Order: sequence, then structure tokens, then C-alpha cells
Amino acid sequence: MCVDFNNASSRCLTKSRRIIFLTVLVVMVAANKSEARQLVSTDIPPVLAQDDYTTVIDRGLMFLHMPNPSYHPFNFLFLDYLARKFDLGDDYLYENMYRFHKFRSDYEVLMLRLAFGLLLPHLEPDMKSLALTQPGADRLMMNAIYCGRQTPALDIRDVIAEQAQREGYDLIVAVLAFQWGLEQGCFASDEKTEALRDELAAQLVDMIYGEPDVTAAMLEGVALLLYLGETHMLLPQWIEAIVRAQQEDGGWSVLGPKAAQPSEHYPTLRALWVLLEAQFPFAKSIPFARTPLDVPQSDVRIEALFDAVARPTPLSDDPDAGLADNAQP
Repeated sequence: MCVDFNNASSRCLTKSRRIIFLTVLVVMVAANKSEARQLVSTDIPPVLAQDDYTTVIDRGLMFLHMPNPSYHPFNFLFLDYLARKFDLGDDYLYENMYRFHKFRSDYEVLMLRLAFGLLLPHLEPDMKSLALTQPGADRLMMNAIYCGRQTPALDIRDVIAEQAQREGYDLIVAVLAFQWGLEQGCFASDEKTEALRDELAAQLVDMIYGEPDVTAAMLEGVALLLYLGETHMLLPQWIEAIVRAQQEDGGWSVLGPKAAQPSEHYPTLRALWVLLEAQFPFAKSIPFARTPLDVPQSDVRIEALFDAVARPTPLSDDPDAGLADNAQP
């Protein structure tokens, strides 16, 4: 069946190409990596840098500067990576995009403090805090951030493979944990790793085709497919649909244009990730987490933000008051 990501006029896959595509995916799982890449590249050519997405990208970046109720500092950890990879400028680094935020639970504070390991390469893992994370996706994600700074009790790839059997958030975390672990050298780039990469890529494609519109899940699936290095699997229909789904304010919505929802940061950042990869296919390859060589002059401001998160105020009786009001230092 041909999937329409936006409207009746969009050019989605024909039935025959869909059959070819699914056949290729089956071959990818069964064959070795080099053969799989050759088959995919032959039947479905890459579509990077065929159009100029500069205007679309600029509008999306401007949207991130607008006040938005969906603001969450976790989103800007992803923007920090994009700013460094695509040379967007210091304005888009985490310490310069941080906004006033009300934490709504102690658990949110705990998770954000742990996530600062992506920004502070010298930050040692807080084992007590790691033990307080919820078992499953949350714990896997945080352990993956610090896997290069501690000796894991077991092969994290086994945990990732188990987590990847689930859908949605669990699959997303499994992909991030895989790449973060690989970038830190937490496991070897061997046959087991390549087989796991192929499995993750195939499941992301399933997630993309399972979405009826350009939703946040569809955008996340395409972005993470590219993050895995599977640029040869990117289809023109996906890029075209993402460009058309941009809303008047420059952002993208969680449920896609058909739902007539306001734009939010989360899907907008994922859409920008895809379009930046498409616009700049030869951009430098860098790790998601900062290294000691990355903008060392910013460490003082990052540490100040980290300390601010460490000083939450008590919860009030008003659930909308949040846990802590942390302004940019």
C-alpha cells in the first residue's frame, strides 16, 4: 500500500517500489552488511543535497527562539549536537539556548542532571542517581551516556537489543544508546555490532511507515536512521513530506499537519536534524556528547547551569508551579 505522509498530491511510493523496498529490507537482515548496502544503493538511490533547504532550515531555527509551552531543556541537548556538527554558531549551543524552565518533578531534575554528562565530559556518573532511574529505557539511556566512564557489568549491546524489541520511546532510546556507546568505544565495531545496527535500522523504517502523517515519531525515525549512518536508505518522499509539513510559524507539530496542532520544539528539532543532514551530506562526523576539545570556554557556564539544576526548591501545593525555577546564569 502506498503511504501518504501529507495529502493526496504528495508523491508517495508506488506499490511496486514499496515491494522492492520491503524485499531489500529482508535481504539486509539476512545478508552481510556490504551486500545489503550494495542492494539498497542499487534499488533506492540516496537523495541527499538534491534541493536547497536553506530557507526551510532558517525558518525552523527561528522558531526555536520563540516562546513555546513545549520548551524542555532536554530538547536543546539535541540542538547542541546539531550546532556543533553543522556549524550553526555559538548561539545554538546549549548554554546559549537554555531558557527559564519549571521542573515538574524531582525525577525530571534527576534525569536532567544525569544528562549533563553529554555536555561535561569530565562529569563522573552519580551511581546513586543512576540507580534511581526507572528500569528500562530511562536507565539504559543514562547508562549509555556514561558507559565510557565506568566498567559496565554486562555487554550493553544485549540490553540495547532487548530494549529495541519494543516500540516508540523504547526503540528511540535503544538507537541513541547504540550510537552513544559506539562513539565512546564501549563495544567493538564487529559483526555483532553491525547485525544490531541493521536490526535497529529495519525497525526504524517500520516505525516511519507506521505513521499516517509527518508526526514526531516519523521525524524521529528518519533522523535516527541518518544518525545510524544509513543515509543510503533516505527516500525523496520523506524529505518532500517533511518540507511540506512545515507550518506557518516555521515549526512542526507532534501529530503532523493533518491534526492542525501548534508547532512544538520536539518535532521541529527532529525535522531540522533530517534537513540539515540532507542539506550538508558531507558535514563532519562528530560524537553526540561533547569532548574535552569542544568549546572549552563554555564549561564555566555549563557548570553554572548544572549547579542551578542541583538546587531545586521544594514542591508547592500548586502542580503547575513546578519544582524549580532555573534562570539562565
